[in-house]
Amino acid sequence: GKSTHVWDIKIKNDKEQLITVMRGTVAIKPLK
Repeated sequence: GKSTHVWDIKIKNDKEQLITVMRGTVAIKPLK
């Protein structure tokens, strides 16, 4: 349904945002 589609987009955006934050953190503060 329409609401399910919107929910899927929200989850995808949240995951992409989390990945971006993680990449930024690694770039600023390397784990090595």
